[in-house]
Amino acid sequence: MEKGLPQHLFESLCIDHLQRHGASKKAITRAFDDDVEFQERMAEHIRYMVETIAHHQVDIDSEV
Repeated sequence: MEKGLPQHLFESLCIDHLQRHGASKKAITRAFDDDVEFQERMAEHIRYMVETIAHHQVDIDSEV
């Protein structure tokens, strides 16, 4: 499931939404492309999101 939620989708989401609130595309791209700590923490958050969603999916599937 984690492969279905790649980091580049979050980059696009940030570009689409954060630019409206003052962040530059260059700053967002730099974080996603060059900032290793940011990339690692994003990966951790994505894994957490996917694990949580998968857990809820198992619960839902067992209800049926």
